[in-house]
Amino acid sequence: MQEVRRLALRNSIMRYLQTYIFITLLALLSRTVSYAQYDTSEIGAIKAYAEYIDSINNSGTQNNEFLHSVEDGVIKRKRSGKTVGGYGEYMLMNLREDTIYRIEYNGGARITVNKVYYYKSNQLVTSKLELFNNKRVIYRREEFYKDSFNLLTIVKIKNEKKTKRHTHEIELSLFEDGLKFLDKFKDAHNRHKQESLKL
Repeated sequence: MQEVRRLALRNSIMRYLQTYIFITLLALLSRTVSYAQYDTSEIGAIKAYAEYIDSINNSGTQNNEFLHSVEDGVIKRKRSGKTVGGYGEYMLMNLREDTIYRIEYNGGARITVNKVYYYKSNQLVTSKLELFNNKRVIYRREEFYKDSFNLLTIVKIKNEKKTKRHTHEIELSLFEDGLKFLDKFKDAHNRHKQESLKL
C-alpha cells in the first residue's frame, strides 16, 4: 500500500514538473517582441514582400520570371517502417533556378505541420509555423529577420491543451530550419548546374 502511495506521489510530482516546464517554455516562446528595438516600417516592408510572393505563388500560373517546384514523400515510423503520413515541399524560384523566393513544407502524421519560409536575394527574411488539428490552426508563430537577426516573433496559441502534446514541433528553430531548406535548394541548384555542364 505504501509503495502504491509512493508511486502515485512520484507520478503527480512528475506531472507537475512537466506542466511547469511546458508553461515556462510557452512563456518564453510566446513573447511577442524580442528584446531588441525594431522598426515597424521594416516589419511592414517584410510583410508586404511576403504577401507579394504569396500572391505570385497562389496564382498557380507560370510566367516569365517564376518557376514552381513540388517534391513530396511519405513519413514512416522509424522502427516498423509503416507509413503514417506524408509531406510536400513547394518552392517558388526564378527561371534560372538560382534564386529562391518561397519554400513551403506541409506534412505530418498525427498533426499537420505547415512551415513557410520567404527569401529575398537568397536571404531568409521571414518564416511562419502553423500546427493544424482537423484543419484548425492550434498554434501559429511568425518570425521576421534582418541580417540573420530576429527582429520580431509573434506567437498565437489557439488550443493550449493540444499544443502541449506537440512541443517538439514548437521548439523548432525556424531560422535554422529555413537555412537548411536554403542549403538544400543551393545544393540541388549546384548539382543541376554540374550535370548541365557535362552535357
